[in-house]
Amino acid sequence: MTKGFQPAVSLEKDDIFLDRDNAQAKASYYREKGTEKSTKNWIKKFEEFRDQANYLVPLNKLDVSQLQQQLVEYISTIKRNDGSEYKATSIRQAVDAINRYLLCHSPILQVNLHDKYMFPYSHNVLHGRCVICSSARTWLWCSVAINSWQIQQILYHPRI
Repeated sequence: MTKGFQPAVSLEKDDIFLDRDNAQAKASYYREKGTEKSTKNWIKKFEEFRDQANYLVPLNKLDVSQLQQQLVEYISTIKRNDGSEYKATSIRQAVDAINRYLLCHSPILQVNLHDKYMFPYSHNVLHGRCVICSSARTWLWCSVAINSWQIQQILYHPRI
């Protein structure tokens, strides 16, 4: 046998459980540090938006139409602290985080913000905002990709 290689029969059962425990610990860590932290962050921002808009009904007591109206307004106006636009992926992450929160804490049964039949208006606004954010960034990148001096360099290059 080669050095370091062990047949499956000779592996200790404890080694298998250690790997599983390690995987479970890592999964718990990622869930706690990543998902839950992200959810708290986006819910905090959504609640700040709701406070500024003077919405008085708590988030967990909204009905579907009120929730959709507030979500549409939030998606339409969300910006970074410095006033710049969020990327489309960040806006989707915000909606995902709000959805996770509502799934765990909302008395409205089976709330799913991604259900385009339950939340058609917010679904369309989210899609439109993400498309515009993506295309605006693409257009911006394309417009500054090459300048007139670079065009002249290309046109007057000996190989051309």
